[in-house]
Amino acid sequence: MTTLEALANYFNLSVTQLLSSYLSTSQPNNQHVLMDVPIFDLDKISSQDLSKLSSEKFLPVAIPMGENVDQRIVVQLDNNAMHPLYEKGTYFLINFALPLRDGDLVAVKLEGQVTTIRRIFVMGLQMTLFHPVLMKEQGVTVDKDQVKFFGVIEKIIQNL
Repeated sequence: MTTLEALANYFNLSVTQLLSSYLSTSQPNNQHVLMDVPIFDLDKISSQDLSKLSSEKFLPVAIPMGENVDQRIVVQLDNNAMHPLYEKGTYFLINFALPLRDGDLVAVKLEGQVTTIRRIFVMGLQMTLFHPVLMKEQGVTVDKDQVKFFGVIEKIIQNL
């Protein structure tokens, strides 16, 4: 019941609405389907091809009908480095097929550092990366070839 309540709250529905029709594949007006997306720790993401990673943990997430779940992974924060904006245990749905746009939250890795979540701005061949919690700071400007871009944060799921 706790899981159903968390899912209903996330979709801004009652548990009754969630169970009756919103995610039902039998409804002709359905726009989303509930799919299991693999979960990884954020600092463990380092593969060049994220679609080839395997996981034993999954999170059910509403995916727009007709879209491929293989374009997505979920990462979970395993520390409080982004507190108070995002607490330990926060899930980020990463879509590595979405095009990069200014202001997006993305999963990135700078050379020699761990994978992290940053707000990104693109200026020609350079990117400025801002830590989402410390937006008051100037940010780090780097050449695009110094950054490994993993994907755009499509959805943030907190407090499950």
